Amino acid sequence: MSLFGRIFKKKANQDTSDSSTSDMSYRMIDEETKPARWYEVTEHAIMANKAFNEQKYQECIELITKEFQNSSENSILLILRAKAFYNLKEYKSALPDLNKVLSEFPYHRSANTYRGLVLYNLGEIQNTIASVSKAIELDPEYHIYYFLLNDCYRKKNDHKKANGFLLKGEELMFKTKEIQDDNYNRTNKDFPKNNFTEPQKHYPPSSEIDDLKKAGNKYLNQNNYEEGLKCFLKRRVLEEERLYKNYNISIEEVTKKHMSDLIYLNSTYETLGDIYAHKKEYEKAIPCLEKALKCSDIIFGDNYRNSRAHDIHMKLGQAYSESGYSLLGMSHYQKALDICKKLYQEDDNQDGTKYINTCYFSIGVCYFEIGDFQDALPFFEKVLQINKKTGNNHRNNSDVQSVIDRCRKEINK
Repeated sequence: MSLFGRIFKKKANQDTSDSSTSDMSYRMIDEETKPARWYEVTEHAIMANKAFNEQKYQECIELITKEFQNSSENSILLILRAKAFYNLKEYKSALPDLNKVLSEFPYHRSANTYRGLVLYNLGEIQNTIASVSKAIELDPEYHIYYFLLNDCYRKKNDHKKANGFLLKGEELMFKTKEIQDDNYNRTNKDFPKNNFTEPQKHYPPSSEIDDLKKAGNKYLNQNNYEEGLKCFLKRRVLEEERLYKNYNISIEEVTKKHMSDLIYLNSTYETLGDIYAHKKEYEKAIPCLEKALKCSDIIFGDNYRNSRAHDIHMKLGQAYSESGYSLLGMSHYQKALDICKKLYQEDDNQDGTKYINTCYFSIGVCYFEIGDFQDALPFFEKVLQINKKTGNNHRNNSDVQSVIDRCRKEINK
């Protein structure tokens, strides 16, 4: 399966409608054919929709063709028939229906997207690029177009352009992703306004906040992550409420003068991110870690980068990568590497060398994952070079050499 197919399948499965098809990954594109729309048309149309949802694509095509013998063609049925042809891999048959829809509705997302997919599967890469580029002009916020262009340019061995489109697609995909943690999506209306004008400089945490941290850590030390999570979620609520009540501001508005409160929040956010990551709930881990990073930046200043910031960037890199956002993950690994290079030399500190090598290796893995072996190779070679120079073996030399050989093999194909 192509890179686009892997990315599309991974992200699309969460957005499909209740009905199933033989290729669920493509159901998300633009479902303008939901059953409620069909009760206004003929029996053939209702039966065609039902057949499509039951993966009876040939039957669906025949029913729509019969419908068109007795009534004028309409875009909903044309799109459905094109999708049926697409799922049967009869790409040339799908193209005329899509062209008809686009001649009347040039802004039609589903028609534009499927036309790009059809041309891509017909091997017409240049025409795919032209079609999808036009679709982006009409709908620049639709992430799927960027994933498709990424795959097209990768086939043309233009990895620089491919990576640009992949990163844009990942950013849009994550931007529009709904975080399902209801406790996290609170607003200022949850907290009553206070009337004071001059806040105190420091508000010590309540004993309840301290007790929740102790209890939470005790549960985590016992590997009881569910109970630990409950403690730290409650602690976060109390800390955010305390910040808001004391200063009449939200976390988005805090500055360095609120540092004493942020120190507590920073620790809580990072711990929550760690717990969610351990549970592999990365969509919840990421916003917690992002907030921890913001607190850290405010506390220490933009010019101060300590090992905590390095650790949070590494955790974010892993969370994004494990969620399928390879280049977003890579951007955090790169920031972690920049911090390490300021703090350590490659061969003067055992821990520093370990951190730097881990960053190089992680960036290489991200490039490798998206099939950009040319860019992955120097990062793996750097790991091996540092290992040999220092005599350390933070990454097993034989394993690294094996990945290097794989990259060279793929490049020489």
